[in-house]
Amino acid sequence: MDDKKPGHTPNRKRLIDVGNDDSDTKEIPTSTAVSSKAMKMMDNMGYIPGKGLGLRGQGIRSPVASSSLFGRRGLGFQPRRFAPDCVLVAFASEEVEVAERKVWLSKCASATLLSVDDWIELGQRQLSMEIEHTFCDPQVLKAVLDSKSALDVLDKSLIRRARDKSNPFETIGKAFFQNRAALKMANIDAACDFMFTSPRDRQGVVRECEPLFFADVCAGPGGFSEYVLWRKGWLAKGFGFTLRGKDDFKMDNFFAASVESFEPCYGQAGDGDVYKGVNILHFRDYVKANTGGKGVHFTMADGGFSVEGRENNQELLSHRLYLCQCLLALTITRPGGHFVVKLFDIFTQFSAGLVWLMRQAFQQICIFKPNASRPANSERYLVCRSRVEDVGKVRELLWNANEKFSTLPSDIAIRSIVPLSVLFADRPFMEYLVQSNNSLGRRQTNFIDKIRAFCMDETLKETRQQEMKIGCLNLWKIPNSARTIPRFRQPEEIFSESGATFSQNSTELTPDVLSQIKCLDWRCFAVSSSRHAENCTLFLSAGRGTVYYMERGVWKNVSELKVKLDLPAKTLLFGEIVHEHRGEGGAQISQKVLHVMDAHQLGDTSIGRLSFKVRYELCIKFANAVNKRTRPDLTWLRMKTAFSLTGLEELYQNLSLKSIKRFGGAKRLCLNINERVFVEVNSVQLFRVVRVPWAIEFSCSEKRKFWCNSVLRVRVDEPPTESIADFSVCVNNRVNWWWDQRVNLSSNAEEESLDPSVVHRVSVTKKFQTKK
Repeated sequence: MDDKKPGHTPNRKRLIDVGNDDSDTKEIPTSTAVSSKAMKMMDNMGYIPGKGLGLRGQGIRSPVASSSLFGRRGLGFQPRRFAPDCVLVAFASEEVEVAERKVWLSKCASATLLSVDDWIELGQRQLSMEIEHTFCDPQVLKAVLDSKSALDVLDKSLIRRARDKSNPFETIGKAFFQNRAALKMANIDAACDFMFTSPRDRQGVVRECEPLFFADVCAGPGGFSEYVLWRKGWLAKGFGFTLRGKDDFKMDNFFAASVESFEPCYGQAGDGDVYKGVNILHFRDYVKANTGGKGVHFTMADGGFSVEGRENNQELLSHRLYLCQCLLALTITRPGGHFVVKLFDIFTQFSAGLVWLMRQAFQQICIFKPNASRPANSERYLVCRSRVEDVGKVRELLWNANEKFSTLPSDIAIRSIVPLSVLFADRPFMEYLVQSNNSLGRRQTNFIDKIRAFCMDETLKETRQQEMKIGCLNLWKIPNSARTIPRFRQPEEIFSESGATFSQNSTELTPDVLSQIKCLDWRCFAVSSSRHAENCTLFLSAGRGTVYYMERGVWKNVSELKVKLDLPAKTLLFGEIVHEHRGEGGAQISQKVLHVMDAHQLGDTSIGRLSFKVRYELCIKFANAVNKRTRPDLTWLRMKTAFSLTGLEELYQNLSLKSIKRFGGAKRLCLNINERVFVEVNSVQLFRVVRVPWAIEFSCSEKRKFWCNSVLRVRVDEPPTESIADFSVCVNNRVNWWWDQRVNLSSNAEEESLDPSVVHRVSVTKKFQTKK
């Protein structure tokens, strides 16, 4: 990754005025400024203007010129011949555009992969790139290599200053993200019509019940992920895979976004090494387990390593990294999903073959150089749109090639993974790749020469930087703001700002209350709270692992409940901490889980005024995004099942008496959440999801619902906005049906023999059994 911070050009006082800072070219001074003290010294030595010093005036007649050497300055050093004037002419006429031009290449329908088993070709390891001009103009390759070599003799600090001054896009920097990689992904996403963060393809579109799943591979410290999470918030769920250690994800530096829906994974070996097959398979299984077996909507790969002193051979050194990133993407990206990977050069047959294979695996590919990537480097991105259904052959070939990499002696390398004859037979591909290499190669050479010119003359400056910065940020929909550290806020401040209200008290379900209830206006939940231990309350996050719950009007840290929650800042939920049980007898395992019933705010997304149905669906998506299987220390979130009053029979059927280990084996009434998990149930909590005076009625003759207002005496077919019971209305008007010893839950009980002061199962069934 390119983790270097944007360079800074220090202010320097100059003896020579170079004119207006807005000028593209420097002004040449008409005279040389000479110190008055120096002139006095010259007069004392008998200096006569126009003549040299010495007895017979034989000395030099003009001031000693300043050194024209640069870089490794010193006696005897001679830099390579270079014509800066030619560069300045090209500099003045170069085209700089905010919106880059890109060309897509579609999948080749006639390509066949029937004999890929013998496509891998071995050969002597190449130590030089000079002969790799099959896929470009030889003169272009030579110019690129020569330009890179010419920089070797220059001082690095001088190069950095010249690079920062000469690049029209340099001042874009990293904006408010942790590094420049975030802006590169923002650039790529915008250039592709935001197909990554807002997929619109039929197959790649995000379903309502799931977040936008993405993977960030070989991407520490995580700039790509920080951008996606800034753009999408918790609506995106990220899976990270990178080397553990100094190159790991710096999640504490994700100031621009919440990291609670991002989860690093390091493979079976635990080191994040993408070269290891066991790590690839482990990451695949983990991603599939968390995405319903489908895989991610898109994969990003930004791998790279230092090649200092070997810049000309960067592509040769990166072959295996190229391959493993593509292999992993094909393993975890769902059909219809997208992929973007960083490449450096594509001059060798190996790299060309890999790009060709990705063309077979996706509907379209594009070799793209974003403006956010410095123009003088070899970096470019392969963007792959819409993965095809069957990629088994391509994936198998890449897997076999990676296995061979591990067994080869040091002097042998994989020269190609696709025969040259196959590549040549695909004329559109060859034309596309050659044109791309030539275009990017010439552009790179020009900008390297421009850097050299700026090294030789530090008075030069690029005046379009501010214009390009504003234009690009607007196009990418990135605010022009500075990076700031998030401010910690007290829970009272966050809650007050949310606009929500909360009452700790609830209404008890009595026969009189039951008589006023219309079944279609209410939803209910099975809860573990009892009459003497009501634990349903608010949970509020201040971010970065700091979460509070409300007890008797006071906010307390959830650590007092012996749980650990990691929720996006400003999240406000209503729920209860319950013990979920698995197994029986002495092998029974219990763990605390936060069961959610409603939410007012999820991260930065305020949902409190939406309908209960929409809030409920968003809470399910939220739980899927923030739960982390790799963090057993964190408390899990689960959305409680919401039952209608006409569907209570489904609740009753999932009730049974079970022995609870934590109660010494005593039997308790429990609800089966799924085949393995069950929880104790002590009551049912009812939410009115329609605001008074509105009510939902069902027409038996028309077989449909109506929304009726008893005050206005109107009836409408669709729920009006004013009929929505917001979060505060639902929570503050909740009704509890306590299942204590007086309540009979038998379906066969005789109502006449039961306690008339409490509500029994048969009472509820009798009232709602004929309702729809």
